[in-house]
This record gives sequence, C-alpha cells and structure tokens, in this order.
Amino acid sequence: MKEVITPIEQGWSPQCDAQPAGDNEWGVLKVGCVNRDVFQERQNKKLPATLEPVPTLEIRDGDVLLSRANTRELLGLAAVAIKPRRKLLLCDKLFRFRPKAARADAQFLVFAILQQTSRAQIESNTNGASDSMQNIGQCVIQNLHVSLPTLAEQRQLVTMVGTQTHSVKTAIFRAQREINLLSEYRARLVADVVTGKLDVREAASRLPDETDEPEPLDEADIEADIAKDEEDTLPEEVEA
Repeated sequence: MKEVITPIEQGWSPQCDAQPAGDNEWGVLKVGCVNRDVFQERQNKKLPATLEPVPTLEIRDGDVLLSRANTRELLGLAAVAIKPRRKLLLCDKLFRFRPKAARADAQFLVFAILQQTSRAQIESNTNGASDSMQNIGQCVIQNLHVSLPTLAEQRQLVTMVGTQTHSVKTAIFRAQREINLLSEYRARLVADVVTGKLDVREAASRLPDETDEPEPLDEADIEADIAKDEEDTLPEEVEA
C-alpha cells in the first residue's frame, strides 16, 4: 500500500458536544463514519465554540478514511469521502490518506482493504488491552499487500460493483433511516413524559383496549427524510 498512497495522517479528538454539528458548524468525525464502505458524514460531534478548529484536518473530497481504533471486527474499515460537507474534522481514531493519481483509484483501494486477505493481515496485527478496543499502527496499513490491476481495470471494477450493489445499499440506507427516525421519536416522547409536556394519563385514556396491528408510519415524512439522507450520503452511482 505504501507504494500507491500518500503519507498517512491521523486526526484530533477533543472533548466534543454530544449532538452532531449543524450545517454551518465545525464537527469532529466519529469512528463510525466508516462502518460501511460509504462515508457517513452525519456521524460527527459538534466542536465546542471554545475550541479553535484545525483547518488542515478538514475532510476533503476523495480522502480515504480508515478506522485505526475500534472493536476487532470494525477495525480497519474504510470509506471514501465523496463531496463531504465543509467543516468536518478528522478524529484521532481515523487514518486519512489519498491514492497516488497515476497508481490507484480511491474506491478500489477501499474494496482492496475490505477484502478477505487484507482483513486477515489487519486482524493479525492488532493490539489492545481488550477486545472492545483494538488498535493498529500506520505501518500495518503501509505494509498491506494488495493486488492492483491497471488503473483502467480498477475503475471498470469499481463501476461494476457500484452498479450491482446500488439497490442493496439503497435498501440498507432506507431501513437505517427508518430506525433512526423511530429512535428520535422515542427519545422525544420520553423527554416529553419526563418534563411533563405529555400528560400520560390523558394519553393513555385515548389508547384502544387492544391493538391488532401497529399504527402505520407516516410514509410521506419518512420518504422525505430518506430522500434527503440519500442525497447527502449515497451517490447515484460510484464514480470512477
């Protein structure tokens, strides 16, 4: 790998706020932003106003991000940042590098890192005090042995994989978005009950004695949220 990538960088992990950053706010990426091979920019934490951002750590289009600290099965996962929003910073638990333009395609490198022989190399070189937090050094990634066809063939393979997996990725994103919406609704509901905004006795009095089927979700709202999420994070096709 070291023959076909730029020097590896490591980020910064200050104490951040629990909520994600707003559209015009600085945020620090969470390691979970690469848990699938599609970059998830919403996986970030808001940088407190008392801290100055480090502009050199801002994520750029085409950066390859790879988790350097996580559980064993999530360690070494990677994704390409495709047209990321501005003001997102690299965290300390991620590595960042870029392919050398004449040697490798960024998305192909991600596929090469995720395939079985690379995973075996990564998992055999981890270290850490517990299974819940393993680490790898930069040298593990630099010394990965990967098979690289010509640049033209790499791009053809990326296009083929993108075409064949697009419908699967879309289904995963839709399901995950619905889960997130239900989790957000539950959190709001609990907060309303705890703060007294919702009268539990009054609400309970309006419930039916027995429910045969769950209430249908508001499809219009869910579809609108899913569409926005896919527009932000899922390209219509993988760019060569």
